[in-house]
Amino acid sequence: GTHTSIAVDSAGLARIAYHDEDGRSLKVAIENTDGTFSSHFVDGGDAQANVGQFTDVAVAGDGTIYVSYLAHNAQLVGVPGRATGLKLAKSRTPTPSSAADWDLIVVDARPMFDPCNGTCTGGTQCVLNGGPVCVSSTTGCNPACSSSDVCADTGGGALECLPPVLPPESDQVPRGRGLYTGIALDGTTPGIVAYDSIDGDVRAATVSGTTATVVVIDGDGLDCRRKGDVGRFPTVAKVGQNLTIAYEDFSRHEVRAWQGALTELGSGGSYSQVDAGAPAPGRTGKAFVGAGARLAPGAAA
Repeated sequence: GTHTSIAVDSAGLARIAYHDEDGRSLKVAIENTDGTFSSHFVDGGDAQANVGQFTDVAVAGDGTIYVSYLAHNAQLVGVPGRATGLKLAKSRTPTPSSAADWDLIVVDARPMFDPCNGTCTGGTQCVLNGGPVCVSSTTGCNPACSSSDVCADTGGGALECLPPVLPPESDQVPRGRGLYTGIALDGTTPGIVAYDSIDGDVRAATVSGTTATVVVIDGDGLDCRRKGDVGRFPTVAKVGQNLTIAYEDFSRHEVRAWQGALTELGSGGSYSQVDAGAPAPGRTGKAFVGAGARLAPGAAA
């Protein structure tokens, strides 16, 4: 029941998306007219994959349910090997009851992060030795290596304990594409935002049928966009005819927002500063702001 999100249909009945921590899968619960709930499995990978974190859910006027979520270390269509990416589950009926009632779409995916760029083959491991290098592990290092280091022959028979390039990945905040997803509907067209923790940017996508169009909103340093770690905790809402996307600029300790029409994603719109991270009284330096940001559109007039 982690990574929960909720939306209601036109009758006020709840649709809840969540991550099954033990099953490492996406599940959805449907509120029935008598107030009870029925839950079912929607998507999950093999034993290595973790599917269903960072959910968000929206319900269209016709009752169709849309769920955005992360699929990590999974086998995703269009990406060779293990991949990490943003996925969308779209219900085929307003009251789905099994995985067969859903269409699953890979929206934006990439290979799993590998600092050695896939060059370690034949059982070699990627370690840090003046930079990322591939080595064959051996035994005999004295003193013995820690559990995280690799005992390797660095040349001429010299044995050395070499550390991994990066610390172990967090299961809760993985190195992936598709973290902190948010979804808003323009009619039946979903606009989805998510954070790429590898590149440090915020990305947005629209989905028509099973085809996704993906753009970078901020963080890649191109076309006058900022560079650095930009785009954590993105959230999106449709306000009038426009979308508003808010997110954290971690590098500058600020909250930023992009506003524009759905058709302007990646080509127009405007940016504004929401919170400059002013220090609290009695403190110096900018404050960390923006974690867990959420947008909610106002009621229609």
